[in-house]
Amino acid sequence: MKKSYSIGLDIGTNSVGWAVITDDYKVPAKKMKVLGNTDKKYIKKNLLGALLFDSGETAEATRLKRTARRRYTRRKNRLRYLQEIFAEEMTKVDDSFFQRLDESFLKDDDKNFDAHPIFGNKAEEDVYHQKFPTIYHLRKYLADSSEKADLRLVYLALAHMIKFRGHFLIEGELNAENTDVQKIFADFVGVYDRTFDDSHLSEITVDAASILTEKISKSRRLENLIEYYPTEKKNTLFGNLIALALGLQPNF
Repeated sequence: MKKSYSIGLDIGTNSVGWAVITDDYKVPAKKMKVLGNTDKKYIKKNLLGALLFDSGETAEATRLKRTARRRYTRRKNRLRYLQEIFAEEMTKVDDSFFQRLDESFLKDDDKNFDAHPIFGNKAEEDVYHQKFPTIYHLRKYLADSSEKADLRLVYLALAHMIKFRGHFLIEGELNAENTDVQKIFADFVGVYDRTFDDSHLSEITVDAASILTEKISKSRRLENLIEYYPTEKKNTLFGNLIALALGLQPNF
């Protein structure tokens, strides 16, 4: 084309628009060859158009699945290593114990061993579940008891600890500083009063430590604390800051 022109692009996440424009703000046309089964050999088209395509996606979903697979594989490996440690002594106590555990997720018809995975019989299994409603009851019993315990119970407790071992992402050494809840709360109220001239919350004596560490729901702890401050409510700034400290979702 002999005339001066500019090309404009509109680039989006799933499309690219383009247009040719001359200096007098007109879109020129060009005769183009027609392909396909038609009588027309050429057609005149304006020099503009758009290309549509699927928008790009991040690899987040794939990454999460890959991370989960690795986590499950490592968990299985940890349990297998633990079984190798127990294998020799466990054979003397119960040579099919690990096999029953491996089959515990199968239907009874698909199992090669007894349907009761821990002791291999219903009577002992019922006694176990009555004595230890959860695995944490068993762990506490073994931690507090000085008697020699059944090796199968020791394995169950250790397997649970290794299987759900938590994470180790905290770098450096842990310290016990700044754990005085009463002092931290008093400092917080003092800073709050100095920040807002019309606030005098520090004049009210509250046993914040017992309220904030009580074994009840977080929302109930917030309500119990706010009751000591007549000028404050859960939806005020003070109440929202306390909610934030308790791990609740504030509404500023």
